[in-house]
Amino acid sequence: MLTENGFMDSYRKLRMFSGVKPTPSGEEEYNAWAEQTVHLLEEWQCSDSVKKQRIVESLKGPAADILRFLKVQNPIATAHDYMRALETAFGTTESSADLLVKFRHTFQWEGENLSAYLLRLDKLLHCVFRKGGVPLAEMNKLRIEQIVRDTSFVQKCVFHLREHCRCSRSS
Repeated sequence: MLTENGFMDSYRKLRMFSGVKPTPSGEEEYNAWAEQTVHLLEEWQCSDSVKKQRIVESLKGPAADILRFLKVQNPIATAHDYMRALETAFGTTESSADLLVKFRHTFQWEGENLSAYLLRLDKLLHCVFRKGGVPLAEMNKLRIEQIVRDTSFVQKCVFHLREHCRCSRSS
């Protein structure tokens, strides 16, 4: 694809999303699609009109219909407006404040792998971000704070167990 400057622009295409339930084969569920899309919108170095075109190309069915109606209602809608309309239709109904509270009370389950916990935590944090509850620049800070909050309890328990074992051995 040629960019506005006449240079070749290779970009990662968005996965397909329609909004149909159950999710058809070859398509993404909304949260996975939105997470990838938000990330790529930040990454792509192109005009808003190109970003909008790329979003539209990845949609079909009810999701595409929503953006067609939005374009008729608001011809100057931005890519951000497109994402907000799709979030309203297919995203969670919880507010950003509720999602942030949920995020701050998400801890690793007993026996849960750290990678599974981090994935669960990250999905929730991206939902908070998409709802406007946290700026992109703050996401890493919040993620680290939550991991530290969770692991500090575990580390304290391990420390106390080690101390208990040392005391038992010396007695």
